[in-house]
Amino acid sequence: MNKVLIFLIIALSSLLFSIITIFNSPIINNLVGSDWGIQNCQKFNDEYEFNKKAGNEDDANKKDFHKCNREKAMYGLEYSSLIIDIILGMLCIILGLFSYFDIFKNSQKIIGIIGLSSGVICFILTLVYTCYSGYIFNNDPSDQQKVEDNGIFAEWNDIKDKFICKYLDSEDKYERFAKYKDLNKKQYNYNKEYNHLTEGEIYECSIEIIFDSDNDNNDYSLQDYCDGNVNFMFARPTYVDDDDDSVKDCNYLYYMGGSDSSNKYIYDRWITSIIFSALIILSDLGLILFGVLLFKE
Repeated sequence: MNKVLIFLIIALSSLLFSIITIFNSPIINNLVGSDWGIQNCQKFNDEYEFNKKAGNEDDANKKDFHKCNREKAMYGLEYSSLIIDIILGMLCIILGLFSYFDIFKNSQKIIGIIGLSSGVICFILTLVYTCYSGYIFNNDPSDQQKVEDNGIFAEWNDIKDKFICKYLDSEDKYERFAKYKDLNKKQYNYNKEYNHLTEGEIYECSIEIIFDSDNDNNDYSLQDYCDGNVNFMFARPTYVDDDDDSVKDCNYLYYMGGSDSSNKYIYDRWITSIIFSALIILSDLGLILFGVLLFKE
């Protein structure tokens, strides 16, 4: 097959993958990180240095500093890498069409140089962006309060005489929140099994039902409860045991997953962007290879 035709197909594929990625990318589409690009990361480092001099070895601010830098880097890389991918991809397509239809005679050497240069630039930028995106997706916390697989997020404490949210005692504050890679799990989205319950322990001990009956305004969330932003004054809830019809105290509070699947939507769009950005990298390698071959001709 003609090398120019293969070069043209690769350039078209790279452009297509870039367009798909840009329509699914988490920052450009405001799925997450609308303020990632304007954060002041230095304040976290200053706070860490101040605490260190005071003898406090807590490195929470250091983690915030590194997380902030990762987010700012990803913000810039997402815009720059995908926009450059599209611009250089279109340039390679135009030049490939000129050469394929023989509009410019003996133009393979020029196309080879441009294809090689474009491939190298796009490969480096997209590779770095994909690494940042994949790392944050797999390791960094989202805004979703962490919930166990069975929906439990708080347990009754007899000593304190109140419910205590899970994971609050973790040394790492980020352990309180689900990672982005976990947002597709059923406990963070619409759960048909739980949302259609009308009785039983899970239903009567769920935070949605308790807040509905205890508050006129039901705009509260797990974060409001676990962060102490709202002081919920309710008695220890009870439920009717299905086995013996006895009334028992709730030992756990359940989260039934919410009424929509917005967390899964974020997960699906983000993982799609990672997959197609990886395909862009493969296409860039193809541009580099055939750019070299065309240059030699």
